Amino acid sequence: MPKKPRGVVHSLQVSGGHQTVRQLALPESKEGIEQFFADLYSGLASDVGLTLTGVELNETDDLDFSAVLDGTPIYLELTEVLSPGHGAHEGRSNDYGVLELASALTSAVEKKAAKYGGEQGRPVVLLLYATDWRVAPVPQAIDVARFELRNDGHGFNRVEFVVPRTDGKGILQTLFPVERDWAGFDPDHFANQSVVIGNVTKPLPRHLWPDARGKSD
Repeated sequence: MPKKPRGVVHSLQVSGGHQTVRQLALPESKEGIEQFFADLYSGLASDVGLTLTGVELNETDDLDFSAVLDGTPIYLELTEVLSPGHGAHEGRSNDYGVLELASALTSAVEKKAAKYGGEQGRPVVLLLYATDWRVAPVPQAIDVARFELRNDGHGFNRVEFVVPRTDGKGILQTLFPVERDWAGFDPDHFANQSVVIGNVTKPLPRHLWPDARGKSD
């Protein structure tokens, strides 16, 4: 199977005076990566009150998977979200505006909606996923994306966003549907807010180690 470009997911562990960087072993092929995230979503679905079973890979050039969500047959379509910027993962930024990340999320939805939104014979769940440490579930960006996707014009039954962890688990955020009163919410409030996602492959200063907190040099 051809390899699919992917980023790097890693974490930093500090223990016993040592720093250890752990890296998540992601599959290399497109099919393998999508199966990994479909399985991850299946395991995390209960976190948002859902039951996902019977996940099966569909034929190429079709919606990615068939599954059963809370007793209803669905299609599960996947797409990767990259951090703002251009080019491959390693050339993209870990320092970006809240609205830039929100736009990356909603743009991924819009792109898939142009092809798979609306009637497909059964409901379609769109799963956005990240394979690189530069993409994080920044709460402000998540809320802006939820606000922009609050109407169902995209045609998806659900829109989910999952970020994996090196322990094999992950963080799942529902982007649509979300029950919330959006009165007074203004995305422009975040226009000048930015985030920096830390690169854990760089040494952590000694005073920030867990066993050094609260101690003086």
